[in-house]
Amino acid sequence: MDGERIPLAEAIRAVRNELLDAMREGSAADLRFGVSGIDLEFEVEASRSGEAGAGVKFWVVNAGVKGSVAAGSTQRVKLSLVPVTATGGEVKVTSFVTGEIG
Repeated sequence: MDGERIPLAEAIRAVRNELLDAMREGSAADLRFGVSGIDLEFEVEASRSGEAGAGVKFWVVNAGVKGSVAAGSTQRVKLSLVPVTATGGEVKVTSFVTGEIG
């Protein structure tokens, strides 16, 4: 079943990497956008490993495989993140529009 779900941390890591790519692409752009917040919403399944001290893991469930997950075993989780740079600065990304603005 692990092929049908991904760890919640991995999903958040992917969003972070996408923002980093956008920041790099926009570093020399004349037009940038500040990012004041990011709202992510996931359907997650919690599971506990049988290993001692392993704790609980949260898995993002693919909406297309909901039928294979036991009814009532998933929860919808909404995360509101405020992105900041490593130095605490505001995150800015470029637009994908090129050319003059007038």
